[in-house]
Amino acid sequence: MRHSLHLPRHANSILILAFCLLPNALLLSRRHCFFIPVEAGLVEHERVADYHKRNYTWPPLDEEYVPNTEGWRRIMKRRLEQVQRIEDRGDMYNGWVATIHTGLIAPNFTEYGWAVTRAPQGLLDELVSSLHGALHDHRGPASRNLDKEDVETTCIDTPNRPLYHPIESLERRALLELRPIVEAWVNHDKREKRVHLIGNNAYGLRIYQNQSRLNMHVDKSSTHVISAILHVDHDE
Repeated sequence: MRHSLHLPRHANSILILAFCLLPNALLLSRRHCFFIPVEAGLVEHERVADYHKRNYTWPPLDEEYVPNTEGWRRIMKRRLEQVQRIEDRGDMYNGWVATIHTGLIAPNFTEYGWAVTRAPQGLLDELVSSLHGALHDHRGPASRNLDKEDVETTCIDTPNRPLYHPIESLERRALLELRPIVEAWVNHDKREKRVHLIGNNAYGLRIYQNQSRLNMHVDKSSTHVISAILHVDHDE
């Protein structure tokens, strides 16, 4: 579908959604819990000694990967090799944390790690209308009519911070209409127990500008169990 009003040149507008698991009679008691703020840290030889004390090994054993399948192990081992080649030590550390969490800790809810499908056309039309309506309210280049994101997201590598257009009431509608699609993806034929999701949050619209790159990262595992990115519009 073509529109007479364009986004900033080389821009993509997306809506980010996150779903979390529906609580299932899981209660955590707060009784007899005491937290004492302290400043502490392990020196390197203590860290290494504690590492061996816990019987940790490196590289990870094949049986440690979740899920323990040949395809998943191959993907994660390749990613670990990529992290090893990162030159910046800070970026390398973040790469280790993200990859270990993804490959060995976080449970896998889908048969495949990602999928592409179509969004409800009515919802998509409303989102496009909201975005282009905001652009019609002003004069001049579109990049001057939309605010930049208030908080800089560290996993986005770009010389031009993304623009942002709030969609207000459409956020809840997006969560409600996309939840059945996401649940159908999670509850594939090989899953023994059905998973029910609740919408956690919808964020957007985020408009990426030219030369933008979304780096590998780990979302909040307590809320972003299943995530979806809805591509709303893009510039020619």
